Amino acid sequence: RAIEMEGENVLALVGLGQTYKLFDQTEQAIAYLDRALEIDPESVDATYTLALIHLADNEIEKEVEALIRTVEIDERHTPALSRLADIYLANGRYEQAISALNAAQAGRTPVDHIHTRLADAYYSMGNMAAAEEELRREITLRPRTAAPRANLARLLSEQGRMDEARTELRQAIQVAQDGQLRSLLERELARIEG
Repeated sequence: RAIEMEGENVLALVGLGQTYKLFDQTEQAIAYLDRALEIDPESVDATYTLALIHLADNEIEKEVEALIRTVEIDERHTPALSRLADIYLANGRYEQAISALNAAQAGRTPVDHIHTRLADAYYSMGNMAAAEEELRREITLRPRTAAPRANLARLLSEQGRMDEARTELRQAIQVAQDGQLRSLLERELARIEG
């Protein structure tokens, strides 16, 4: 109805695009979103919705283009930055992943496991000191979570810092909520103690 009354209504066009996306009617969704972007090339909602459509269709290159455009429009768009970082990490583009994750930290919403993801990028680049620092930040933010402690223990173990690794593993075992994870951590502790 809004489009009938005012054909240039960007919010209505984006809303229709998002609705068609929900019903897996990709062609119609893209048509409305493209029309919205013709009227307002700075519509972050349109570009990000296009990214989500391309994600669902497994069109990574188009998704990346839409995510980059979203971030060009809104440099603090946390979901777009976070998704870009995941794509960069998966494709070995670690410096770009670090850049996207650092930008996401300044975004409008919190990002889950951001320091673990930064640690992964630094580790992959061979920067063990930076990886350790990021894991310690994650532990500070989530002290009752086993995974960051287990990751830190693995990193310390690889560096031959066995006493520290055992300490982190013991703490990870104490906070592990999942019995299967706890068993896995106990086996790892037994391995490095033996």
